[in-house]
Amino acid sequence: MATPSDPYHVNLCMLSYSQLTPGPIAVIATGLFLPSILLMFILFRYYQKVRHLQPVKHFSSGVNPAVVGRVLSATINLLPAIVPVEQLLRIGINIILFGVALFLIGKLKWHPALDLRIGAMAGMVVGFVTGLA
Repeated sequence: MATPSDPYHVNLCMLSYSQLTPGPIAVIATGLFLPSILLMFILFRYYQKVRHLQPVKHFSSGVNPAVVGRVLSATINLLPAIVPVEQLLRIGINIILFGVALFLIGKLKWHPALDLRIGAMAGMVVGFVTGLA
C-alpha cells in the first residue's frame, strides 16, 4: 500500500490531478464564453439590417476606439505582473526595431533581405552595448 510520503503515491496524485484539470477548465470556459457567443450570433443578424443607418455608424465610430483603448489600458495595467522589469528595455528596443523595419520595407520599399541583415546587426550591437544578449 502506498503512503502519502511514498514517491509513487505523490506521482499518482499528480497524474490524477493533471487528468482532472482539463474538465473543470473546459466547463468554466464554456460557462463564461457561451452566453456572449450566443448573444453575438443573435445581434449579428440584427446588426446586418441596421448597420447602414447613420446613428449606428456614429455609435460604431465611437465604440471601436473606446474598446481598443480599454484593451490597451488593461494591457498596460497587467504588463508589470506579466513581464519582469528587466525585460521592459528589451521589449522597448524590439518594438522600435520593428517599427523601423516596417518603415524601411513599407515606405522606402527596401528589400526584406537587406532589412533582415540590418536588423540582425542592430540586434547584436544593442545586445552587446546593453548586455541584454
